[in-house]
Amino acid sequence: SLRSVEAPNRAMALMLFGAIFNMFLDPLLIFGVGPFPRLGIAGAAWASAISHTLTLAIGLFIFFSRYSPVRLHWKGQVPVRFKTMIHMMKVGLPGGVNTVSFSLARAVITPLVALFGTAVVAAYGVAMRITLMPVLVIFGLGLGVSPLIGNLLGAGFRDRVWKTARQSISLSMGITAVISVVMFALAPQIIEMFFSDKEILNIAVELLRIWALGLPFIAIWIMSESIFHGAGDNIPPMLISIIASWVVEIPLVLLVTVGLGLDQTAVWWARFFYFFIGATCIYYWLRRGKWIEKKV
Repeated sequence: SLRSVEAPNRAMALMLFGAIFNMFLDPLLIFGVGPFPRLGIAGAAWASAISHTLTLAIGLFIFFSRYSPVRLHWKGQVPVRFKTMIHMMKVGLPGGVNTVSFSLARAVITPLVALFGTAVVAAYGVAMRITLMPVLVIFGLGLGVSPLIGNLLGAGFRDRVWKTARQSISLSMGITAVISVVMFALAPQIIEMFFSDKEILNIAVELLRIWALGLPFIAIWIMSESIFHGAGDNIPPMLISIIASWVVEIPLVLLVTVGLGLDQTAVWWARFFYFFIGATCIYYWLRRGKWIEKKV
């Protein structure tokens, strides 16, 4: 919502705060550092719940205060027609389904990761938070590209739309390629900032390096989704996300863990394959160009 009212900087700062706070809270509650209780796997869940609640509270405070370009009030000032509300829901519903599907898929993957023990869960949680930071940078770029795509389509500048789409994808890939090299090379030093335990350190370094290789594919996926969203064509991102999660990722993780009995490294590579498949499919769909013809 903050992005929609021309406050993307506040939105990004809020998301970064939530991710960093969660990243630091994870080891405290999992291992019981200092005055914090040792909760094990439940500690990761509590860390996420606390971080999300705090982020939501801060976001609501911003919206109801003078720090938001559009200030909310408990009572609406202008009534919205029911027909308009239905149309808005039809446009936004695929995006909502996409988000719910992604969250449910994470809920399925986490217990499978937990089969390998507390050390793997701790490494998994921190590596996810570290990886989330460059992903947020790409999200920020995507949030700027979406309204630009919509404006260009509305003005009828179709050639400029394609040029903007190509340049945004190339830019996101270039940024993540640099970050990937840094993360891969400095993975031990990055993880040592959070853990001193040798076992967790080795697991997290391996995971971070594998996911560093997948960052450019994540960038393609996110930026392609942003282009679809800017055109108001939200169904392709939804379908690809559902297929990638529930037809590719989860069955593959189940196969390598429950079926073949492999260790956590196989899970990390399964997720890398998930990034690759999702990026390849959505970029192919984008190249077909039918999103340019979408009427909202």
